[in-house]
Amino acid sequence: MGHYHRLTLMEREELSRMFAAGYSLRATAHALQRAPSTLSRELTRHRTSPVTYRAVPAHQRATRWAHQPRKPRKLAADLRLRRAVLARLAQRWSPEQIAHSLRQQYPQDPAMQISHEAIYGYLYGLPPRHRQARPHSAPPAAASFSAVPQGPARLACRPGDGQTVQPK
Repeated sequence: MGHYHRLTLMEREELSRMFAAGYSLRATAHALQRAPSTLSRELTRHRTSPVTYRAVPAHQRATRWAHQPRKPRKLAADLRLRRAVLARLAQRWSPEQIAHSLRQQYPQDPAMQISHEAIYGYLYGLPPRHRQARPHSAPPAAASFSAVPQGPARLACRPGDGQTVQPK
């Protein structure tokens, strides 16, 4: 399955023309090289009436919806949970350690439990000035390749045809 790309305004214009001309959904999908289900969802979401689809308002609406969060992040919505997480972050705990400790500390309170992915999402959703700077570790030393045979004679060391090791 390939990476999904949103419909462009030009694709919406073509969908609008073909829809108005009475082309089937499958024929339109084939012409646009899109899945019929993609176009079906587009028409369901953005049709102004059962027989009318306008590309520009649909594109504007889709763009607006794409930039709106679906629901508030759990850490943004719950002050008590946010305080608990930020206190542990201040102690330089990792998001994995925080998630694990909250599960152990509040086993019967799902509102005080959060995944480490949600913590990372919250942190990287913040502006950079609110993230805690951490020193980068030194890069690993260059790998030593001393075990690799040197010189052009390496292939000569291999057994020739019929000289393989015999099974015992």
